[in-house]
Amino acid sequence: MNILPILKEKTLNFKLVFEYWQRRVELNRGIIFASNNKLILSLLYMSSLNKKRIIGIYTTAQEVLSKLATNRIGILVCTIDLMDGSGDDLIRKATAMQPDLRTILIVEHNNFTEEQSRNWFGKVIIAAQDLCSPDSPVRQAMLAALANTTYRSMSIAERSDQSINQGGVILTNRERDMLKCFALGLSNKEAAARLNLSPHSTKTYGKQLLNKLKAKNRQLALLKAYDTL
Repeated sequence: MNILPILKEKTLNFKLVFEYWQRRVELNRGIIFASNNKLILSLLYMSSLNKKRIIGIYTTAQEVLSKLATNRIGILVCTIDLMDGSGDDLIRKATAMQPDLRTILIVEHNNFTEEQSRNWFGKVIIAAQDLCSPDSPVRQAMLAALANTTYRSMSIAERSDQSINQGGVILTNRERDMLKCFALGLSNKEAAARLNLSPHSTKTYGKQLLNKLKAKNRQLALLKAYDTL
């Protein structure tokens, strides 16, 4: 099977979404990419349509923090592993320096423990293997970052479901489906199409889930799922 057309389509979609996000965040302040994986850095660089906005591509947290000390940044995209530490720890320090910074953290699904996932500081997190998912996690993640809200891609959302069950709160199959829709940033209408339900039904299931988790909104429900409250 020739997968080249598929890869070209995925790359184009990524570029279009990324460029839209850059414009909405007013990236005259610039973008920074950080990872210990040079292949990922190359992909991120090639996916940016306006490369003039990229002011740094680094492999260490120290380089990023030094840049942030003298430059206003709009977006920081980094992986969990850097040459000198954790990408999530970098996000914690970077947002302390610039509170309006938008961030996305990319993690390897098999490269973190359940305990680590509960304590992540970053609001928007994508599992690496979900990047080419038909659920468009990159688009959802970018929109979540733009809105400064919480997002977890599918593979990570599944772990949150397990965490809830282990913590004594038992969810029905439909409530687990709704939790995944929360993590994917889907509206009631989008969740209804995904689950083959009416928007009214998804709204009802969503309210039931919030009540069971004792959460006022979707973001708090996701935080509850990761035992961070």
